Amino acid sequence: LLLFISLQILLHTTAHTTAAAMRVIILQTLVLAPYCCITSSFAIPIAFSQRSNGRIPALNLFFDNGDKTVADSPTKSRSGFGVDRRTIENLQNNPTIPIQFEYSDPSGSQKIIQIKQLEKDTVTDAVSLCLKEYGSYPSSITANATPFEKMVEERMSDFDNFFFTFIVLLGLGQRVERREKSDKDPSCPQDHNVLCISEIDSNQKETMFGMAEVSMQPPDPSRTSPPFVMPSYLKKVLASFYGSDSLPYISNVLITNEYRGKGFSKVLMAACEGLAKSWGYYEAYLHVDADSSSGGPAQNLYNSLGYEPVIDETYNENFTWMGSTPAMNRGLYIVDGVALLFLKKKLLSKEIQ
Repeated sequence: LLLFISLQILLHTTAHTTAAAMRVIILQTLVLAPYCCITSSFAIPIAFSQRSNGRIPALNLFFDNGDKTVADSPTKSRSGFGVDRRTIENLQNNPTIPIQFEYSDPSGSQKIIQIKQLEKDTVTDAVSLCLKEYGSYPSSITANATPFEKMVEERMSDFDNFFFTFIVLLGLGQRVERREKSDKDPSCPQDHNVLCISEIDSNQKETMFGMAEVSMQPPDPSRTSPPFVMPSYLKKVLASFYGSDSLPYISNVLITNEYRGKGFSKVLMAACEGLAKSWGYYEAYLHVDADSSSGGPAQNLYNSLGYEPVIDETYNENFTWMGSTPAMNRGLYIVDGVALLFLKKKLLSKEIQ
């Protein structure tokens, strides 16, 4: 643990490029891998079984590639299709999970949608979802590459798929274990909940098409949620540096391509916010891609939900050499070499969005 903390301090202060950020992630994983293998031994065989799954680049997580401006509507339109507004209200103010509700598609047919906690028997479905959507970097092999170079690239791709699967599976498995422990032991705080959204067909078969996580994290704008579950006492120690307790942090909001633009992103966000309020908190935080192109749709979504930038004037002094830029007033932070916006929302006791 001390070695891990030392690496965090050393590497996060030097990770100013994407390559450096990748080195941070790899070294963190190498340090935590022995601990994670012990706590989640079921991850290795499943990771091997999924090593051949190809991963594709994810251009954005909420909308079709051409949609850069329109926010995901959570309510029924005048034509009568969409997610009923009362569903959003119920999730925000009385998050009884699992919950099922009807969705009316443009053709007029009714579909049954379910939101529930991630369980051990659905972890592999969530891993496949992440593999499909988050993706990896495109191949760097050129047309003139030698057979040896192509072989090396193929082997590296296999290792990349296995490594990514292993990390995601391990992290989700730990989250399920923590949540189950919290359900059974009142002394263990509810600080990790992964919510899944699925469509249920006429044969009661569930098809998972989205997920989101709400966890308790130190209010640190320069860090995102770690890939592995952090002990609660360590979170409290880190949060004390900011004069605060750990606070609700929403992350890993994901909807597959064929279900985007139908209001499900806002349904998941409402469920996460409702959980945060049920824990006794009335504010939530998140990070979003600061790029106006790749992160534009997600930024529009969060802005429509009332999220506002968390601005640190002291931190902005690091960018005074750039002159006055609008990004500084949008809550811009460099996290492991990546430009992200840190946003916050006040959760009212009774609200309809």
